[in-house]
Amino acid sequence: MVSRAAATNRPASAVLPCGTRVRVRNSFGSWAGGFEVVSVDRAGYLLRRISDGALLPMPIVATDVRQG
Repeated sequence: MVSRAAATNRPASAVLPCGTRVRVRNSFGSWAGGFEVVSVDRAGYLLRRISDGALLPMPIVATDVRQG
C-alpha cells in the first residue's frame, strides 16, 4: 500500500512555499485545482481560491494538498 505522502510525489516533511499553486483533495476523493498557498503551520495549509481571491475558512492538512 502506498502512503499518501508517496502518492503526492513529495516527502511528508516537504513544505510547499507561499504562492505555490496547489490542488486539494475534496470529500469525494478527487483533486480540485485553482488554489494557492497563503501560509502553512502545524494545522495545515491556509489556501486562497485563485478565481476570486477568497481564503478557505480553515487550514487543509498537508496530505490533502498537492502541487499542481
